Amino acid sequence: MKQYLTFFAFLSLLSAVACSETPKPTVPVADPAPIVGNDQDKHGCKPSAGYQWSALRNDAVQIPIGNVCL
Repeated sequence: MKQYLTFFAFLSLLSAVACSETPKPTVPVADPAPIVGNDQDKHGCKPSAGYQWSALRNDAVQIPIGNVCL
């Protein structure tokens, strides 16, 4: 009988230790990086892509690099 009592005590101790919740280390979550090209002005043009609003064309136009006249 003493062996059964010792065995059940050991099993209950083992199950208590095995089932106890251990605190998990928390990893700090960084702020997500802003999406590149996710900007628009009030007309819907994307300045990061080089577009500006043209009052002459009533549309977003990309300003060319160089000596080109509009």
